[in-house]
Amino acid sequence: MTGANLRINHIEKKSNHIKLTEFKDTEAEDPNEWLERYNRIIEANRWSEHRRFQIIGKYFIKAAARWYDEIKTFIISWGYFQHIFFTKFVSSARKNTWYLKYKNCKQARRTINEYVINFQAN
Repeated sequence: MTGANLRINHIEKKSNHIKLTEFKDTEAEDPNEWLERYNRIIEANRWSEHRRFQIIGKYFIKAAARWYDEIKTFIISWGYFQHIFFTKFVSSARKNTWYLKYKNCKQARRTINEYVINFQAN
């Protein structure tokens, strides 16, 4: 077979290389990290924009699921969805918590890697 024939006969399969965790909108969850992970999964699986929306709704639980059910018919693009997701789940209170955590962090005698790990864990 030639290179041209290989491309013609290649059939792209849908795949799931990375699994996603559920999003419940609890204080312990970081919406930024959750959506970044979902975006990495999108890239790894090469999902179309339509496929992204078919799948994401299954991972919203409780209040997050109710919110998604209310807004899903108004979503016009993936970029718009990310914007309204952050608007909804990155509240002022959550931003203040992150800011206070940042202000109270001290490197002391730790290496930068130890400091980063400690900061991310809290």
